[in-house]
Amino acid sequence: MKKIKIIIHLILDVLFKKIFLINPQKYLNESINLIEKAENNYYTYNKRPKYIENYKYKTTYNSKLYKKSAIIIQGPVIHEDDFTLNTIKMYIQIFPDSIIIFSTWEEEFINDLDGKFVLIKNKKPNYFGRSNINLQIVSTVEGIKYAMSEGVEYIFKTRSDQRIYAKNLQAYFDLLFENNKDINKGHQNLIISSFNTFKYRNFGVSDMFMYGKTEEIYKYWNCKLDNISFPEYIDSICFEKEFIPEVYLFINYLINNNQSLEYSNSCSIEMLLKYFIVVDNDLLDLYWIKYSKMENRWKNYNYNSLHQEFKSLDWYVYKYCFQKENITIPKDILSQPIEYIKYYE
Repeated sequence: MKKIKIIIHLILDVLFKKIFLINPQKYLNESINLIEKAENNYYTYNKRPKYIENYKYKTTYNSKLYKKSAIIIQGPVIHEDDFTLNTIKMYIQIFPDSIIIFSTWEEEFINDLDGKFVLIKNKKPNYFGRSNINLQIVSTVEGIKYAMSEGVEYIFKTRSDQRIYAKNLQAYFDLLFENNKDINKGHQNLIISSFNTFKYRNFGVSDMFMYGKTEEIYKYWNCKLDNISFPEYIDSICFEKEFIPEVYLFINYLINNNQSLEYSNSCSIEMLLKYFIVVDNDLLDLYWIKYSKMENRWKNYNYNSLHQEFKSLDWYVYKYCFQKENITIPKDILSQPIEYIKYYE
């Protein structure tokens, strides 16, 4: 019986591929239309090239006029579809005057493209840390150290399982820094993505993507390695207080800045506004291969959702209209059980 099921599955798989690949966009649209008729929702999708051969974007400003920068890609090699290798090739194309640094592990293998990018192979720490945070810290810091040795002034921090498709980012980001110079009261902000930066997760800014001055990026990531095991969690407040990698990094960064803190959402937002500029994930055109195919996986039109991302619009509204005493959060949001803190799959 099991063999029959496998054979039927293989036949259906072959038939589907033959039919679907004739005109995939047409059948995808038709499938979405059927789903929409069965649900009370509308669906949209995006299409991005897998390989460098189909990616024609090039930087349209004179990158030589901007300060020396590096793109740090940290993490393991993603071999499926040569994802990491094609990401590096695309970055070489859209960041022509930047140093491309891939900081990975000793056991990883990747084509070095005849030295067109810098390959750093690190020894893994004995303890990976909760949520593998020690792996992130080690690979990121070693990439930053190399950039510092090359006199790099600005860094893009990225991951090997993600890809940025947008061009002209350095020109835009430098304008953001310049235009927000006065309201930042002297602080050199880091630019982060709205993706996984949650409004109701205290001190939990996203660590997936960052851009900023080299010394500021180094200050953010150069922290003590985690040496504690996971406890049992009860609700979202306990979860974030005990350990979330993003919270761990942000709190350590604030401590390094001699910042006094209180554990509250208003203080969290105040610190976010003081040290960061938030850009929407759509601007980066960032693709993540993990967990979900939803373009905006956290978008939820239910107000009482723990996973409301802190968008660029929120940043501007709070930055210019922020009044600490007026920020309130419904208690039912913060008391949601931990099982709700999961990706939509």
